Formats: sequence, structure tokens, C-alpha cells
Amino acid sequence: MRGLNQTVSASREKKGRQDLSAQGPSEKNMKQQREEQAAKRSRILYTILGAVFAVAAIALLVYNTGFFQGRATAVTIDGQKFTAADLEFHYQMVYNQEYINSLYGQSNFNYAQSPEEQIYDELNMTTWHAHFVDEAQKSLAQHVALENAAKAEGYTLSEEGQQTLADPLAGLEDQWRGSLNYTSRAGYLKAVYGPYMTYDVYKTNLERSIYVEAYTSDYVNGLEFSLEEQEAYYKEHADELDAFTLTQFVFQASLPAAETDADGNTIERTEEEEAQLLEQAKQEAKANADAVYAALQANPSQNLESLSQQYSAYSFLQDDVRLGSSVNDAYQEWAYDSARKSGDLHQAEYESFGTYNYCVVRFEDRQRDETPSADVRHILVAAAESGQTPTQEQFDEAKAKAQELLDQWKAGEATEDSFAELARENSADTGSASNGGLISAITPYSNYVDTFTDWALDPARKVGDTELVQNTGSSVQGWHIMYLAAQGDPYWMLEAQYYLSSEAEKAWMDERTENVKTEPGSGLKYV
Repeated sequence: MRGLNQTVSASREKKGRQDLSAQGPSEKNMKQQREEQAAKRSRILYTILGAVFAVAAIALLVYNTGFFQGRATAVTIDGQKFTAADLEFHYQMVYNQEYINSLYGQSNFNYAQSPEEQIYDELNMTTWHAHFVDEAQKSLAQHVALENAAKAEGYTLSEEGQQTLADPLAGLEDQWRGSLNYTSRAGYLKAVYGPYMTYDVYKTNLERSIYVEAYTSDYVNGLEFSLEEQEAYYKEHADELDAFTLTQFVFQASLPAAETDADGNTIERTEEEEAQLLEQAKQEAKANADAVYAALQANPSQNLESLSQQYSAYSFLQDDVRLGSSVNDAYQEWAYDSARKSGDLHQAEYESFGTYNYCVVRFEDRQRDETPSADVRHILVAAAESGQTPTQEQFDEAKAKAQELLDQWKAGEATEDSFAELARENSADTGSASNGGLISAITPYSNYVDTFTDWALDPARKVGDTELVQNTGSSVQGWHIMYLAAQGDPYWMLEAQYYLSSEAEKAWMDERTENVKTEPGSGLKYV
């Protein structure tokens, strides 16, 4: 019955509502209905606004993490899309090269200042940052084009190439873990390459770079040039490639240092006084140069060192051998003259940074240097820290350690491979240790310590020879354990091969990259 009563009551309630509806709404009911509808609209509006604000807040948080910027297309290359992080990889490569150039005085880029605050091109008011971005795009485009060409040819990395990839990845782990400044690999990569770099992007670009480098190197290493081709190059560039033997006296004139009075105060000079002093210094220097020139004409066989001292030469070089490309511009044309013969004298003048130089030059000889180049493996045993001058005791200790290592090698397999392994484990020369201590293509014009170069190029030397050689001339001094690995072509042939290879490589690369299409994207501004 209870269930039945409930059903009836519900039926009556429904009927009552129908009757009320049939009578039409009262004014009171209408007002209440309007208020309820208004309240409902407000709730809906606030709900929508709340959702909008929540989405905006989430979007802002995501934006601040670099989610959108890191995925935006910065450049499209032959239909492939690349992000700011991809360009950052190449930006860093370009930046590092310019940094090295600046260290050698070959660039005015100031690495201590932001690239965005330095002008690269004053005519167009282009910053160094804009220049780096542009070069990064070119670098990435070249890498992509070469990668595509290599894959189309079915090129694969050798085992050595695969190891070349494994080494920097392992080194990356060592770098961030060994630093006190980074708590994660991701943080290290962002610090070095920018806020959008990830490990996957870094690895992908590193793989592409090594793949392309191996592809290019294998092509270049496979090039061969006939002796006729090399001779033709030499004949065209003999002036730059020949070895010139010259004797040179230099007399300098510059404005004397300012004088001081009894109290140590600088005595100011007028412009006219300075001009007179400079002119006097120039006349004195030229008079000494003229006197040496006349003395050599009168007696070519006299003691040249004494002559230099007699007339207070600023510098004196006797029988100095240099490449034609290094002959002073002031008398280069004279030296290059095919009619030049031993004993010919010449006077030349040139200005350099406010200093006036008066030269007396005697031509001794010119020849094509046929001295074979050399490949050497070495182990540097340091006698002191970099930049420090060792004591004799430290040199003796380093020599004893070097002899011990050499004896250890001789007691083993005594092969080039075993020497290379010993170099990897013991050499203080970080530049060559990882390559088994190998220094290739040493010539008389290489910029190495004299004792090192002289040993490598000694005509009595044979492949496989070993010896200890002292180093007192580099930033890290000590003793070298030397191993002659090979003897090769002379300098002029190496230069001819390098030039011909460069020309062939350029043509080969142009063929694979000249039609590459690059289109900047919205993500370029995040680089």
C-alpha cells in the first residue's frame, strides 16, 4: 500500500502542476523565473571566464617553459622543418670559430660582449648576432643537403665514424657531471646551446654533423692528383712556394719617449717639436741603413754580425730561410724577380704603426724546397705547469720519467700502435694525445719548437726512430719522446695537393648544395 500511495501522490502532484500551468503564470512566478534565469546566465558566464583564465594561465606557464618556442619552425630546408634548437647547434659552431679567429687577431669580434650589442656590418648596421643566425642557417642547410646526398648514395659510417659519435656523447656526460654548476644534462645543454636545446635535438644534429664530415672526408681523402697537375700548380705559384734565403738589416725610427723634469713631470712637446724629433730619428736610421748598404757593396765578405752591431741595427737576420709568401711586402717584388742572383743588394722603406723601418736586404738564394715532410708521434712529459719555467731539477725529473716510458715501450711490442697507446695514456700535449700523439705533415715552415722540427726533418732520420728531445720553447716545457711515423711529400707538393683538393671539394660540394631551398619561419626569432 505504501508504494501505491506514493505513486498516487506523485500523480496528483503532476496533475497539480499541469493545472497550474494551464491557468498561466502569475506575476510573482514570472519575476522569480526571470531572477533564476539571470542567476543561471551569470553562473554560466563566470564558468566560461574561469575556464578561459585557467587556460590562459596554463598557456602562460607552458610558454615560459619554452614548449611552443622550442617547437616552432625556425627554418624549412628542402621541405624539412627545423626548430630554433637545431639552429642553435650551428650557431654555436659559427660562434666558436669566430671566437678562435678573434684569439688569433683575425676578427674584431669581442667574445666578452653580447653578439647582439656588437655591430658586424656598419653599412647595414647588422649585429654579430644577426650574422651568426644567418651563418647558422647556411651551415644547417649545407649539412642537410649533404646528408640527403649521402643517404641517396647509400653512404654509411665506418666503425671509426661510429666511434667518433660515441666519444662526444660520452664526453657530454663527463662534462656536466664533472661541473659544479649543473645538476642535470638538460641544464648543461641549455646553458651551452640555448634554452630550447634538448638531448634528442643535440644528438640528432651531432649525428648529422659527424655523418656529413665523414662523407666529405672520405671524398677528399680519395682524391688523387698526377705529378703533372702538381707541377702545373707549382709553376703558377712558384713565387709563393719557393724558399728564399735572405740576409736582412732593419733600422727603426720612431718618436722618442717624452722627457721629464727634475720633479718627474712630463715635459710637454708641441706638434712642431715632435715632427722635428721624428724627422731627426728617421734621418739617423736612414743614414745607418745607407752606411751598411755601402759597406756591403765595398766588402761583401765582411763579418755581418759585427756590421750590425757597429751601426746599431734594430734587427739582423743572416741567411734567413722563408717562404716566398712570407717575404716582406716592401721588397717582395724585388726578391721575386727572376733575374735576381746571389749577392744582390736592395734598400726598402716601410711604415708600421707609427714606426719607420729602413731595410737593407741581400739576396742569397732561391730554390724549390724538396725536404720531405714528416709524420711524428710524440709523448710530452711536462716538467712544470703550463706557463711556468721549469728548474733544472724539474727538467731532469721529466727526462728520467720520459726515459722510463721509452724503456717501457721498448720492452713491449715496440710498435707504432703501442707507442700511440702510450701517448694516449701519458702525453701532456692534450691537442695530440687523443690521436695517439700524432703530428702530421711537419715541414721546415711548421710552427713547432725548433728542437721538435729539427729532429723530425733530420735527413738521417729513418721511420721507426725514437729519441728524447728537450722542449724549452712552448707553454708546457719538458721532454718529448719522439717516434718517426712516416716521411712524405715536400712542402710545395703538400700545398699543391691542398689547393687542388680544395678546388675539387668546392666543386663537389656546390654540386650537392647549390639548389638547396631555405625558407625562414616564425621560430627564427627564438634563436
